[in-house]
Amino acid sequence: MPTLAEHIKSGKLRALAVTPRQRVAQLAEVPTLTEAGLPGVDTMPLFGLIAPAGVPAAIVQQLSAPLRASVREGEIRTRLQAMGFLPEGSTPAEFAKHIREESAQ
Repeated sequence: MPTLAEHIKSGKLRALAVTPRQRVAQLAEVPTLTEAGLPGVDTMPLFGLIAPAGVPAAIVQQLSAPLRASVREGEIRTRLQAMGFLPEGSTPAEFAKHIREESAQ
C-alpha cells in the first residue's frame, strides 16, 4: 500500500478497487471490490503470530495480551495504519477462527 498509494495519488497509477471489506483511509476515494461490482471478495494480507501446537494456554495469553494491546492502540497502531494496514489486534481464538475461514474460502 505505501508504495502504490504515492503513484495513485499522483495520477501515475489508476486504482480500480481495494481488496479489504472496507475502504482504506489512505485511498478513501478508491472503492472496495464489492462497491466496484465484485461482491464476496474480501482479502487483505494477514499478519499474526502462531505458536507451535501444545503451548499451554496461559503462555499463549501471556504473549498475546501485550501484542494485542499494542496493535489496538498507540504508536504501533498509528504506524500500521499509515502503511495502509487495518490492524485488528484479535484474540488467539479470533485469529484461529479467521485462519479457518480464510482457508475454507
